[in-house]
Amino acid sequence: MSSDHAEKTEKSTASITIPDDGIRFWKEEKVDGAVYGIYLKKVKYTVLSELEPADSDQVSHLQWQTQRIRVVKAGTLERLVESLSSETGELDSSYVNVFLATYRTFASAKQVLQLILDRYLAIDQNTQQNDQMHEKIKKTYRSVTSMWLDTYPEDFREPPNYPCLTLLEKFAAENMPTSDLAIRSQHKKDKFMKEEEGEHHDGNIDFHLNLCDEVDFMIDTEYQKPLDFMSIPNAMFAQQLTYMDAQLFKKVLPHHCLGSVWSNRKDKKKLDAPSVVATVDQFNRVSYRVIATVLKQPDMKASQRAKIIAKWIDIAQLEPADSDQVSHLQWQTQRIRVVKAGTLERLVESLSSETGELDSSYVNVFLATYRTFASAKQVLQLILDRYLAIDQNTQQNDQMHEKIKKTYRSVTSMWLDTYPEDFREPPNYPCLTLLEKFAAENMPTSDLAIRSQHKKDKFMKEEEGEHHGTLLSVFLF
Repeated sequence: MSSDHAEKTEKSTASITIPDDGIRFWKEEKVDGAVYGIYLKKVKYTVLSELEPADSDQVSHLQWQTQRIRVVKAGTLERLVESLSSETGELDSSYVNVFLATYRTFASAKQVLQLILDRYLAIDQNTQQNDQMHEKIKKTYRSVTSMWLDTYPEDFREPPNYPCLTLLEKFAAENMPTSDLAIRSQHKKDKFMKEEEGEHHDGNIDFHLNLCDEVDFMIDTEYQKPLDFMSIPNAMFAQQLTYMDAQLFKKVLPHHCLGSVWSNRKDKKKLDAPSVVATVDQFNRVSYRVIATVLKQPDMKASQRAKIIAKWIDIAQLEPADSDQVSHLQWQTQRIRVVKAGTLERLVESLSSETGELDSSYVNVFLATYRTFASAKQVLQLILDRYLAIDQNTQQNDQMHEKIKKTYRSVTSMWLDTYPEDFREPPNYPCLTLLEKFAAENMPTSDLAIRSQHKKDKFMKEEEGEHHGTLLSVFLF
């Protein structure tokens, strides 16, 4: 923003008091196809003491500036996709995360992907911005697409042809020469196809025993009498039901819980929330079994029915022997730690919370500033060491270990996408070589190994091109 524009903005908003947090809502702005909230942000600029001019008024003007920020509130699908990048190429991680989590309620993955790619091509046609700004906005859209591919891979699982991955692979190969999205799309498609083949083979088991062999097998096998409901310990029954519920809850996808999706539950053809439907079906199955055990035998005595009902009540209300422990589980205060300063080891450790959550704001700040106190190789080595050390934490279970590992893989992937130049270290490219080897050995479910190799090959080709160009210019001179 130019100083003239800043002066005009400050004069036009002289009657508005901006609070200490520096942001204040100004007005609502309606344009073709969208409604925006306009905010005024007070930004402070630091002026070095040795460079301060004598005129104190000029110093004051340089230190404080009012910026106009536009945040989309509602709009057409085209406007929502356009807002994934700001006018200056900035990425609002909060908006992007909300959009990627909720877009399925009003659009398909193919519609959104096509609009992103169309928008990517249209950026160069904006004559009001220079080439540098064009490239910055393009980089933001590449980051959004990469984030989408990493965070919601199931959106691209469309067997047998995988149209979205095929479209992205072709487009990236033709229009994103500096990105690895093409090879990642191909890798993701190959992975999905292998998984589909595995499921297909698992579902068709061939039995080669003849009838006599099967009869002999049944005779030799010890007969197992079915369990009687009343003979099953309450604690074991409650544990099994809890385990089944936990497995279903872990698979629930947030966007399946949105009202606009779940409101279609009466029309099963329109309902597309299988993770929520599975939990509801499980609850219904348990209810039906409770009813069946009580009512299925008409000649059952009332006293026996009462015992069955009492058993179900005991299972539902089962508590551990220690009542204090129950109280502790019902009410729990969570402690959230936000790092303010620390050693490099602590800063890297804070890239993932204790519960495996990723603080995108902290990660973005760390990746943008770490060069002032450490090298890329130091940071990468600490991330990899931390990755290996996670399994040694005996206070956490395997599920939590995997969640924290996934966060570190996401951080590394984000680093590789956002700051690829940090890994350009010719001629041996030690960071990429280290990451490729480590990922191949310790991250079998990740594509970081193949991405590191692809990035290294790309850098080497570019170096060869620059080398030949230098030789040619010397020869001509």
